[in-house]
Amino acid sequence: MITNLVITDLSWQYFCQSLRGESHDPQRIAAELTQTLQERKVYLRIGLARGWNKFPERCFLQVNGVYTFPDYLEGRTFADFAPRRSL
Repeated sequence: MITNLVITDLSWQYFCQSLRGESHDPQRIAAELTQTLQERKVYLRIGLARGWNKFPERCFLQVNGVYTFPDYLEGRTFADFAPRRSL
């Protein structure tokens, strides 16, 4: 069975968001991410989402960790990619 899982890994989300911009259209970003993942050994941590009111009797699977070797973050952390907020 093939299913689509939500990726909740904050580092992965911020990394992907950092690629967005005027010079990067979605197709180019997808190609870059595909190449990055194909060049590395990839491990996904699968976990359960918390229960919620709409379906209290079940939890859903989610990807809550994306790990690659070598590291796609190249030693950086999610904080290095976090959106900057102006004060």
